[in-house]
Amino acid sequence: MSLTALRHAEAFDTGRAVPAAALRHLHIEQNPFVVAFHVLAGEPFALLGITWGTEPARPAGYAVVAEPRNRDLRYAGLEAFAQALNDHVAPYLQISYDGRGQPQAAAAPQIVVPNAAAADALVQMAGRGVRYSPGAPIAAQWAAAHLTFLGLEYGRAGQAMLVPATTALRTHWVTGQAGVEDENLAALLAWIDPDPAHTSRAQRIAAIAAAEKHAWGPLRDPAADRDLMTLVIAHGRARPGRARDFAARRVIDAVMPELRHAYSGTHRAMQLLRTLELAPSAAARASTDRSNWAYYAKRCIDGVPRFSARDSVGWAPVNAAALEDAANVVPAQMAYDDPLVMAVAEDTGAAFTGEVVYLDEENRERRKHNRVKVPMIVVRTPDRPAYPHGTRVRWAAHPGMVAEIRSTQPDQRQPGDHPDDRPYLVELAFLAKWRAQPLPAEGQCVTFATSSPESSGRFAAGPIPSSWTHERQGVPA
Repeated sequence: MSLTALRHAEAFDTGRAVPAAALRHLHIEQNPFVVAFHVLAGEPFALLGITWGTEPARPAGYAVVAEPRNRDLRYAGLEAFAQALNDHVAPYLQISYDGRGQPQAAAAPQIVVPNAAAADALVQMAGRGVRYSPGAPIAAQWAAAHLTFLGLEYGRAGQAMLVPATTALRTHWVTGQAGVEDENLAALLAWIDPDPAHTSRAQRIAAIAAAEKHAWGPLRDPAADRDLMTLVIAHGRARPGRARDFAARRVIDAVMPELRHAYSGTHRAMQLLRTLELAPSAAARASTDRSNWAYYAKRCIDGVPRFSARDSVGWAPVNAAALEDAANVVPAQMAYDDPLVMAVAEDTGAAFTGEVVYLDEENRERRKHNRVKVPMIVVRTPDRPAYPHGTRVRWAAHPGMVAEIRSTQPDQRQPGDHPDDRPYLVELAFLAKWRAQPLPAEGQCVTFATSSPESSGRFAAGPIPSSWTHERQGVPA
């Protein structure tokens, strides 16, 4: 059984989530802007209700569209939210320039939504759906530009500008349910932070089942939607004046209670994450956010930024390389920072751990015309590492120290070995940056991994050849 499956089984057996990380791998701003909203089922652009704010105790504002199929009413509701978002983002648009003339931002905004579906829906509804609409108010166009940029950044691993609460929580805890079920924030919080009064597994599971009935994402419960549709139709048929105001109030009363719970639950998720100590590599990822935001803020100086329908032939490979690089580097950074994450890497074969049984600091090897110092160690592992000779690995304690696997050979069993162990002796030679840190001593337990926490820099090394998909008759499109 894999370590991840074992954690799922333990969570299911106890009715309580199991930690998947010992550190917090997400940078959290001092006052993240939380947004919770609902749309009509089957109508991703039909805003029903939205609430927002930075204070956990109460939202800063809300808007409910009593007739979400009416475009004018939708724009009126979006304009209230857009103005609030613009006011929140305005201080972050103040940038400075370094000595090379590159823009710099002191901080980047952080928008937090209940789950991944809400992040996608927010970008679609209030971003791309409004950006170039001729009838949209100017405030909505500005907010749409901000959300479009955040939507583009959302696909980059490690970014913290548009954060689904469920994604952040799932990175740090494992529950006893399927991944798709973890997208219900109410149920996920019941797994991670159960009521202290629920001392038995049966009580906790019952509370989780009750929480699953709440819909905190962009879509409401279908049964509740059917009841709400009756109120929406009544609003449309009511005469202007007191009758229509009364009908609108009934819609608000039906929509807002669940939105308030979603708003407070999203803040509660951020508070749970704050209880974990911040991982060292999170600061570098936050710096990348600030850098990318600074370039966007510079574009805002000339008015509402515009975005191409598709990436240009020059930008497409650069952007793809950057996204691929982040997807490889961020998991590696998390593993080198966090022993619980590294344990999963070891379980999947991406790392191995053993005891140093031999150290030769004075070993020398011939390189061209000289004999250079190449320290050697022999590590006794409980199983054979799944790497061929010549594979380069990094010492988890000091990831900058690169070693090469020179040989592997079976070792005799010893009294303290586990019955399932198949011990091997792995010979490694340190090749890079071994002078900066002390070498591991005999008897020390060490972990080596194949992944690199350092950016490859391929997307910053110059022009990248165009893919054949962007060429036409041998000429770039």
